[in-house]
Amino acid sequence: MRCAECGHNLDRVAEGAPCTECGEVTPVQLRLLQPLPGRVRLLWQFGWPLLMAWSLGLLALFVANRLDQVAMVLVVLTVVSIVVVGPVNSAWRTFVLMKRLPRRIRSAPFLIVIPRSITIPILVGVATIIIFNVLTFGACITVFAFGNVGKW
Repeated sequence: MRCAECGHNLDRVAEGAPCTECGEVTPVQLRLLQPLPGRVRLLWQFGWPLLMAWSLGLLALFVANRLDQVAMVLVVLTVVSIVVVGPVNSAWRTFVLMKRLPRRIRSAPFLIVIPRSITIPILVGVATIIIFNVLTFGACITVFAFGNVGKW
């Protein structure tokens, strides 16, 4: 139970009473936030697009020898999951987690005049594109190298 404005602990403050630190009245609905999800759940919430991209990419590699059109569709879906689904998911999850921060931290400018609640999820989305590309490219290289071990 924290103040929505300053983050001060409101455990012993009455329901309608103002915060002892900043004087802001925080509604009961904002005081009763659920605890943060566990590490595994949080990892799953951020990581499922990468698993989807890997599975689509591997499926495209397996199907490539037999069905060229199906493999192309799978490659396009892989690229879409890396460039669109992953960053949007990461930005949204970051935005949701940032709602738990006090208002003055959330709304403070980060890049010139844009509030942190917008800037940080966008930066996380851009970083996700880079990380997903590196990890997917590395996975494809590894699968390709292990698939061609006997041919060298």
